[in-house]
Amino acid sequence: MFTILFTVFPYLLYGVKINSSSPPHITEKESYVIAGLAITTIGFMLWSFVLNVIGTMYIQNFGIGKALANILIPAIVFVAIIYISFGRLLGL
Repeated sequence: MFTILFTVFPYLLYGVKINSSSPPHITEKESYVIAGLAITTIGFMLWSFVLNVIGTMYIQNFGIGKALANILIPAIVFVAIIYISFGRLLGL
């Protein structure tokens, strides 16, 4: 939930211009705020991953290696399927 808020905040502040070819004019203070939000978002994502691993270890009674594999292997398979599906369409 917090990650969505921190990711959407710059769009609410600057609108769609944030991804346009000409960058919006932002002040130094605003760029520090955006950098701070990005760092906070990364922190929340890492903490979410850690809690996911700890929860998997606890619920399934796994060690850390099995818990990491249990989380990462489906993600890798998902990315591979998406890459194969859309890679052929895009010529990658």
